[in-house]
Amino acid sequence: LNAEKFKQDLENSETQIKNPEALSKLAIEQFSLISISAQVMRLYESAFFLKNYSSWVPVLMYHKIPLTPLNSVHKIFVTRDNLERHLSFFKGRGFETLTFSDLQQFRTGERDFKYFPKKPLVLTFDDGYSDNLENAAPLLQKYNFKAQVFLLADKSIDQNQWDQNSGEASQAIISGQGRKAWKASPFEVGSHGLCHKKITELSEVEALSELKQSKQLLESEFGVPVNVFAFTFGVSSVLAAKLAEKAGYAYALNTDTGGMLIEEDPYNIFRVSIFPNENTWSLFKKTSSWYRKYYKFKRKK
Repeated sequence: LNAEKFKQDLENSETQIKNPEALSKLAIEQFSLISISAQVMRLYESAFFLKNYSSWVPVLMYHKIPLTPLNSVHKIFVTRDNLERHLSFFKGRGFETLTFSDLQQFRTGERDFKYFPKKPLVLTFDDGYSDNLENAAPLLQKYNFKAQVFLLADKSIDQNQWDQNSGEASQAIISGQGRKAWKASPFEVGSHGLCHKKITELSEVEALSELKQSKQLLESEFGVPVNVFAFTFGVSSVLAAKLAEKAGYAYALNTDTGGMLIEEDPYNIFRVSIFPNENTWSLFKKTSSWYRKYYKFKRKK
């Protein structure tokens, strides 16, 4: 027993008891049948998914897809020609791509698991760069692949302003009416927040608002459900994961931390960073069923 924590809990309880309205609101939020039944159902659905597919599903993270190499501090680009080599490798290895809507449909039983790929792969692209549509989309179509793109809900953002303080060059992001082109592409839309803020630097109220508003705005703009959130900068927390669930998402993604399997920790999903210099061996390694355990052993996260 942590005596200090217990003492603090008692003091907090005394404060709450003196404010019955706040205590009632807290009880409704945490113990309402609607809330509890939704959590129980999710546990059943996750168990159903894991019963039918208990291996790691690789979730790869891409950003910019330029024609020629960029002077990038963080190395968050893959040239168009290299991306084609990646997609050709995945095709040759027998991978089939899924989006998070696909995963949700299998989890809920809407789609029969007999149609679940033997070798599933999730391709994700962050921020909504123009070169994703110009260079990546035609290649995805060529190889009959699909991908998840994480867009900012603020339609006015037309460049990666959050990167410029770290020395990254400015890159065009599709903005305004041009964003309609995503609807006719092989990309499925997910949320990346309103304007690329770190969720852990916001208050609880601000973070929940960020999650809810970005979801609602993107759903209104594209006319489709948005069921997944990607935390910017790969920064998250236990509270942020809970808030993503509370905001109505089915999944939330980190960068290089997270659960061992998607349905073991669906609001703390591990993604594999893809860099400019990937080769056949590194792509083989990063998409192998043992890679998540290997990464955990090597990096301790």
